[in-house]
Amino acid sequence: ERVRFLVRETVNDQTIDAYEILVLHDKGVEYRNDFTTQQCTQRQIDRPFRPFGVPPNSTFVGEFYIGSSAVPGAGMLASVWGGEFREDERFETTVTSDACIPVNDIFARRDGDRI
Repeated sequence: ERVRFLVRETVNDQTIDAYEILVLHDKGVEYRNDFTTQQCTQRQIDRPFRPFGVPPNSTFVGEFYIGSSAVPGAGMLASVWGGEFREDERFETTVTSDACIPVNDIFARRDGDRI
């Protein structure tokens, strides 16, 4: 139950932030390593681990192309799935249609907060 994210935020071709996040759900802790400042911060978390991929209770939302569908090999078909983890938590996940590789995940509470 470990998740690692590498993040690079870019605006107008300028990197404004670059960091990595390591989430250890079994220990209830998250580490953020800022590549710009060389600082590492730690914080406690209480959110549950959610595996990547399409959960079994998902509902198909739709498909779209990343890139171009007009030129063979220039695009990738993606599928969007959504549903609820619990009554107060919704999710939407996007995966490649051919290999089910995660592209994007959104988790939100009914109160509108993203988690």
